[in-house]
Amino acid sequence: MAERSERPAVLVADDDAALRRATAEYLRKQGFEVMEASNGLEVLHQVGLLRPSAVVLDLMMPRLGGLDALKQIRASDPAVNVTKPVDPGYLAMSVAAALAWKGLYAG
Repeated sequence: MAERSERPAVLVADDDAALRRATAEYLRKQGFEVMEASNGLEVLHQVGLLRPSAVVLDLMMPRLGGLDALKQIRASDPAVNVTKPVDPGYLAMSVAAALAWKGLYAG
């Protein structure tokens, strides 16, 4: 298994590469460790392998849609926080609040 940093890990999943990169970069600047996936199958692989604290999950993706990926994530690891892409400021606040509530992020 990959070595984890002290920063909470967030997986950003979106088939729109520009949106995915922009969201990932914004979260990195907010202090999160960020991984990326471009489709639902990659999401499931990375969630199983890397165990991120949170997943920013687009609902409309190729190979496996976000809703199907969400169902499988919930079935295998209900502790993973999952949110959909939103305004970057709200996204960082939402991810940080959810992880802080679980004691995984101190800001």
